[in-house]
Amino acid sequence: MAKVLQLQFKTAGDKNYTLNVDAPKYSLTEQEISDAMVAIIDSAVFLVHGEPIQRLKALK
Repeated sequence: MAKVLQLQFKTAGDKNYTLNVDAPKYSLTEQEISDAMVAIIDSAVFLVHGEPIQRLKALK
């Protein structure tokens, strides 16, 4: 079964956004994933319905 890493964010308008990464490296740590998510936010390369990704989605 193929693995998918789901990176969950919130937009500036408080909308949920999930970025799916197919076949992630198995040895990724939580810190590496968190650092990558912060880099995605800081780079502002994604707009969701015209809104930038602003923060990590809180985990439940």
